[in-house]
Amino acid sequence: MAPRQSLTMLAMMFSLAFGMLAQQPVDQRAIADSDAPAYKPDPALAGQLHLVGTDTMKDLLDAWVTDFTAVQPNVAIDVEAKGALTAAPALTGGTADIAPLSREMTPIEIDRFKAKYGYEPTPIRVGLGSYNTSGKTVALALFVNQANPLRQLNFTQLDAIFCSSLRRGASRQITRWGQLGLTGEWENREIHLVGVKVPDGISNFIRLRLCDGGTFRAGIHEENTGGTVNVLDRIVSLIAADPAAIGYGGFDNLKPGTRQLAIAEDSHGPYLRGTFDEVASARYPLTRYIYLYVNLPPGKPLAPATLRFLSYVLSREGQSAVERDGTLLPLPDGDLKSQIKILADSKIVTPDSAQEVIPKEALHAPVDPALPHYKPVAHLAGTLRSLGSDTMDDLMKPWADAFHAIYPDVTITVESKASMSVPSELTSGAAQLAPLSRELNPEEIEAFRAKNGSSPTETRVALGSYRTPTRTVALTFYVNDANPIRQLTFAQLDAMWCTMRKRGFPTDVTTWGDLGLTGEWASRPIHLVGVLPPDGVPNFISRVVCQGGPFRDGILTEKNAGTGSVLTRIVQHIAQDPDAIGYAGFHNQLPKTKHIPISETDSGSYLEGTFDEVRTARYPLTRFVNIYSKGAHGEATDNVVAEFFRFILSREGQAIVEQEGVFMPLPANVADAERARIH
Repeated sequence: MAPRQSLTMLAMMFSLAFGMLAQQPVDQRAIADSDAPAYKPDPALAGQLHLVGTDTMKDLLDAWVTDFTAVQPNVAIDVEAKGALTAAPALTGGTADIAPLSREMTPIEIDRFKAKYGYEPTPIRVGLGSYNTSGKTVALALFVNQANPLRQLNFTQLDAIFCSSLRRGASRQITRWGQLGLTGEWENREIHLVGVKVPDGISNFIRLRLCDGGTFRAGIHEENTGGTVNVLDRIVSLIAADPAAIGYGGFDNLKPGTRQLAIAEDSHGPYLRGTFDEVASARYPLTRYIYLYVNLPPGKPLAPATLRFLSYVLSREGQSAVERDGTLLPLPDGDLKSQIKILADSKIVTPDSAQEVIPKEALHAPVDPALPHYKPVAHLAGTLRSLGSDTMDDLMKPWADAFHAIYPDVTITVESKASMSVPSELTSGAAQLAPLSRELNPEEIEAFRAKNGSSPTETRVALGSYRTPTRTVALTFYVNDANPIRQLTFAQLDAMWCTMRKRGFPTDVTTWGDLGLTGEWASRPIHLVGVLPPDGVPNFISRVVCQGGPFRDGILTEKNAGTGSVLTRIVQHIAQDPDAIGYAGFHNQLPKTKHIPISETDSGSYLEGTFDEVRTARYPLTRFVNIYSKGAHGEATDNVVAEFFRFILSREGQAIVEQEGVFMPLPANVADAERARIH
């Protein structure tokens, strides 16, 4: 049997024989910094986040998500905690907004990210690892055999022992115990190094700390992770069996026959043994951290929901969740301030000065003061049944309650279901009103017409949201960052996406050269990416861009099903394909993409889709939520239905939209146009 194999077998025997004698977990708890800034919720914040990463942080992530969404209910957060090896690929591939990791990314993971984006991922420290709970990012210690007279080491010495790069000032490697001042039988004794096999989070941490990011020397005996005995237990058992060995493990891996060394970052000390207080304050130099990694392009902000979630995690409330976890430890004051400063320096929000890319006060959509007040009529009585999309419940129920308060003799029933089930209820006559957060598609309109002899009446009752997922978001067109196109008209988009060219563009647009791009772009084909019909989003694009005409063939379509947002998947395609163009919400923007200013006419203004442009409905891809009825406009209108619409379209009715806070009140000119159609 080879000598090292013998050592490994002996290590297994030591682990099994003495494992129960290891230090028991310390029953202490680190207290979150009471001076940490409090989190200030933003009522206008909306968006979605996808977190992919380590399973060892799942309990903490769940607590953060629960607490954050309690104060930011319009942010939807999806967590996949399937293991550390899933984090970096998801962040690199653009399928994760945040990658939780209970270790540092390895050089290979960073290099793959950098190869794609040209810069490194940004790590945000969000807590300390555990003190001595196995599998929870334990603080590490250096161990030697009990027979070894050595008592302490500094990082310069450890760098020279473990590393070939010698970044900490040593002039040569240390390979014998005599080079550390030991004499007698120890002077010429060779140092035997024991560690975790590379790549691994533990060995990578040791490389980053001891080697200052350099490289390990050759000849380290490496133990594989996995197996029935913890890898750090095996390392310390090897040290117990070999008087010349040195290696690392957690505090609870200490075994009979071994000694823990005091360590210092420099020769002047202090030399620390890693008490609970030293680790919880991060004074101990082998204290470890847990992270949230993000994709932060230089000079660009993160998406608003990502910004605010990081802000929350570094707030008093977020760190209190770490304290409650009881295993992982909150960031001490110095680390907390340094991470907040990283956010501030990177133009990310900070907990005590949290502002969105668009300030939250600018996201408030007030009622248009030009709207008229509602004037009740006398002696209104009857029944009203509404059966509509569940996404409009927060509008329909307050509208119904307020209307009933004015007209107690009107009985109103408000029910909801999924939007695809609503049109048939209106068509059959089961409901007088069908609230929908989208437009009816041609097939639904034709089914109504076939049964009732005329088309249903569409009444716009509010604007969709600016950037709240699943709430009829305003849309924009995205291209890849590499694309030099700067603006587009509806006529150009019509010729690009639609078969009939109703807007008068002279030719089909199939290459980027058809839009005036030159050089390498002149002959490059346009790759269209959209949502698979029938769906409210492509139906809206068909209405406003194609003027109700059909789409052209060859569009790569994403189905609105499965995990994750279909609009995010569209933008992911665009980020990976320089020739692609597609539509999505403003909240769906990803690195390597940009949205294009558009104009409804060739001579009109090109609009970016600012919040103000959307809330005033000047932006041409602003969306509306609607209520469909059999005859709200015209002579056959039911009096109760007509009066209900007049109330909704008044200042009082639109004030309810303002209070709801996600959908936005109609501008007076739109409400006036809708009200004028009611007879």
